[in-house]
Amino acid sequence: MSDEEKKVIEYFKRRIANKKTAYTSIYFKIEKLDALINLIDKQSKEIEELKEERKKYPIAMNDEQYKKVIELAQKDIKEELDRQINTKIEECENKIKKIRSKKLINEPEDTIVITRYAHYISILQSLLEKE
Repeated sequence: MSDEEKKVIEYFKRRIANKKTAYTSIYFKIEKLDALINLIDKQSKEIEELKEERKKYPIAMNDEQYKKVIELAQKDIKEELDRQINTKIEECENKIKKIRSKKLINEPEDTIVITRYAHYISILQSLLEKE
C-alpha cells in the first residue's frame, strides 16, 4: 500500500473516530472519496488476481487426504498393471492355440515355443498373485 493510500485510510479513521466532528464525517472531500474508491478497486483486483493465482496450485491436503489420494493412485496403477498382465496372458494363450491348430506341426520347434509361452503365462500369473 502506498503512502498516499495509507494517508487516505488514516484520514477516514480520524474523521470517524473524532466524536466532535462525527456529524461532519459524512461530508468527506470528493478527492478523498475518489482515492478511497480507487484503493478499494485496487484491493479488489489484487484479491481476484490472488484467487486466480491460487487456482493454479493444488490445494493443501491434510495427512488423511494425502493418504487417500496415494491409496487411490496405487489402486488405479494396480488395476492397470493387472489389465496389462491379463492382456499378455491372453496373447500367449492365443499364440499357443494358434500353434496347436496348425495342420503341419513342426514338433520340436513348436513344443519349445509352446513351452516358452506356457512359462511366460506362469510368470505373469505369479505376478498377478503377488500383488
